[in-house]
Amino acid sequence: MRRGSVLIIVLMMVVFLSGLSLLILEKSTKSYAEVLGIQRDNQGAIYASTVIEAMSELMKLDDASYDGLADMWVALPSIPVKDGYVYIQIRGSDAKLPINGLATADNKTQERMQTAFETLFSDLGYEDELWKSLKDWVSPAESVPVSNTVTGTTFNVEGNSYAAKYAPLDTLYEIRLLPEFPAVYEDLSLYITPGNVAPQININLAPDVVISAFLPELAPYVNEIISKREENPFTKKDDIYSIVGQGNQELYTAVLPFFDVKSSLFYVKVEVNILDGIQYYHILMSRSNKTMNVVRYIEGGPLDYF
Repeated sequence: MRRGSVLIIVLMMVVFLSGLSLLILEKSTKSYAEVLGIQRDNQGAIYASTVIEAMSELMKLDDASYDGLADMWVALPSIPVKDGYVYIQIRGSDAKLPINGLATADNKTQERMQTAFETLFSDLGYEDELWKSLKDWVSPAESVPVSNTVTGTTFNVEGNSYAAKYAPLDTLYEIRLLPEFPAVYEDLSLYITPGNVAPQININLAPDVVISAFLPELAPYVNEIISKREENPFTKKDDIYSIVGQGNQELYTAVLPFFDVKSSLFYVKVEVNILDGIQYYHILMSRSNKTMNVVRYIEGGPLDYF
């Protein structure tokens, strides 16, 4: 009986200590994961800050009067770091159609923007309602709605009503709030961006469909433009005049305010893969002369934000 009682007590102690050990292990594992997460967050933020500084220094060394697809910042290799690597993508944001340009108060510019989005969305196979709801989303509340999705001053989605932003976008990610946009977001992010209310594209970087949509006057010359910039980027705006011909001064004058050969906005996307985890940092930077300034900084997911 005594031996049996001792055995039972011993077994109970073993069970208790095993359970206590598992609890301690679980707490230790959880604490380790939390510490690892904090370390990953801190290290990732340091790498992102370093990229911002490097970007600023990189642009100070850029003496060219133009930006093109062959520039050193376009195709950067992944960078090995302790416990992983850092992958950096730098893109000229003004290679895409600027959504915020749909909210411009200038009637002629707004007409050009609406035609551009209608043409682009049509070329991509999307319905008119998509770009129209996008325009209503960023336009002032007192503007006349152009989308059937809008009733009065609200958007109606699956029986639910909510207010539009009625202001320029801060990030591209915001359009995922609109009906049907989550499904086409990744595709559209190749061609549209928040951009500026005063729209202008870099003709050295913009895809052919963006050039044709935004500068329809140049649509007949777009293949030649793409071919020539692949050989050598346009170093000045007047280079386009040599393509459209001497007899098209009026055409050239019409498009002159809406394109450039040097970018003023850059999207820097940083992927930090360290300590068995991946983090993404999204930075929108503006350039004035050789000075780079951070416009937006976001710690987010893998999708494009600008």
